[in-house]
Amino acid sequence: MSAKGLHVMMIGPGCGGKAEGSKYVYLKQKGFDCEVLNLPEATAGDLESKEKGMEMLKGRLAAAEGKILPDVIIGCSRGGKYVGELVNRNMWKGPMLLISAMGTRHCCESNTENIPLLLCHGTQDGTNPIHRVRMDVQQCQTAKLVEFDDDHSLRSLVHQDLLAGLVQQCYDMQFQAPSKPNVPKKPAR
Repeated sequence: MSAKGLHVMMIGPGCGGKAEGSKYVYLKQKGFDCEVLNLPEATAGDLESKEKGMEMLKGRLAAAEGKILPDVIIGCSRGGKYVGELVNRNMWKGPMLLISAMGTRHCCESNTENIPLLLCHGTQDGTNPIHRVRMDVQQCQTAKLVEFDDDHSLRSLVHQDLLAGLVQQCYDMQFQAPSKPNVPKKPAR
């Protein structure tokens, strides 16, 4: 399927937050059918906001009349926490692209269903250090990490015209066999 046929759902907070964000605008210009689902900011210990956000996600992913299910879900930065919950709760089994995402350990450790996960992360990320993401990816046979010489914003994905190809690559991962053997879970850090 080409970009023009892919429906992408971006989960906020993160990803520039709104339809005016550079990643959203870029994907629309490249022919993707995009939507942004802005969820409440769920800080540590704020279970009420997290559960409200998960209910919003559940409602959106339900086969509601007139709604198109996404082909790829994108979680950027803090939106990665919600992607981790989707995986953990078995609410979504389609491809997911994580961009400078928080919660990568939760995504990778909880992925018992071989959900395709493509993680894009900057080696200069001061918010979520790359070494943690590298360790997390080792725990999941269907997770792939692509590193960029960039910071947490990963502006290079848009400025170097890379994001469209990464979304397509993420989508295509669901049709490929896992490239890594099952690895034993490591103890929590």
